[in-house]
Amino acid sequence: MRLHLQPSWVSFTGLSLVLAAVGVGAYRVLHASALDNSDHCAAPVATTFPSLNQANLQEAYGKLPLSFEVNLGQVDAQAQFVSRTRGGEVFLTNRGVVVVLNGGMSSSREYFRMEWLGSNSSIVPQGIGELSGRANYFVGNQPSAWLANIPTYQRVKYASVYPGIDIVCYGNHGRLEYDFVVAPGADPGTIRLGWSGVKSMKIDASGDLNIEIAGQVVRQRRPRIYQEGGGEKREVQGKYVFAAKDQVALAVEAYDRTRPLIIDPVLI
Repeated sequence: MRLHLQPSWVSFTGLSLVLAAVGVGAYRVLHASALDNSDHCAAPVATTFPSLNQANLQEAYGKLPLSFEVNLGQVDAQAQFVSRTRGGEVFLTNRGVVVVLNGGMSSSREYFRMEWLGSNSSIVPQGIGELSGRANYFVGNQPSAWLANIPTYQRVKYASVYPGIDIVCYGNHGRLEYDFVVAPGADPGTIRLGWSGVKSMKIDASGDLNIEIAGQVVRQRRPRIYQEGGGEKREVQGKYVFAAKDQVALAVEAYDRTRPLIIDPVLI
C-alpha cells in the first residue's frame, strides 16, 4: 500500500484541549471552537506554550481519546478509516491494519501490515459511536482541495470477518485494541493473523508477540480472553502460536461454547 502523507493543516473540532503537535511535516491543530463555514480561512497563527516541552506534548496527546476518521480522500483510498495513536498512525483497510510508526522529524517512516488471513473478502467496516468532533484537512492553498467536517467514531466494527466472528477496533489510553467477538458455536481456531513488512517475530516467555521492524520492536500483548455472565468476566486461558512464517494463530483452551467469547489483544 502506498500511503500518502502530505504536509497539511489538520483541525479537529469539538475538543476541549488546545495542542499543537509537529511531526513528519504535518501540523495538527486541536482546538475548542468549531471552524466557521465561510470560504475565507485565516492563515494559521503560531502560538508558543512556554510550559510545554516535547515530552509534555506527547503525554497530553497520549491522554486524548482515540478516534477513527472516515477516509474521504485524506489518505490512500485502500484505507477505510484512519486513526493516530501514541506509536504512529493506523489505517484500517478491508482486510486488516496498516501501522505507520512514528519516526520523529525523519522523512523516512517504517510501516507494517497485519491482515486477517482467509477472512471474508466482502468485509466493509462500519463506524460505531459517532463523536461530536470533526476532522478538517487544509492541504495547499486551493480551497477546492480542502476536506472539512469529516465524521469521527469511537469504534470500528468488521462484521463476520470469519464465520460467527466479528472484529471491533477501539482505543484505550492512546493505544489501539481490537477484540475478536466469537459467537456461540463459532471456532476461534479459524483466526489467522498475517504480518508483512517485519524483520522478525517471536513470542516471549510472558506470551507477548514481539515484532521487529527496522530496529524498532512493536509488542502485541498476550491476548486477554474472557466470557461475560452474571455481571462478571471469567478468564479463559489462551495464547499465540505460530501457524507459519509471519503467521500467528490463537490456541484457546476449553470454554463454554454456548456463550460469546472475547479475545482482546493490544496492538500498539
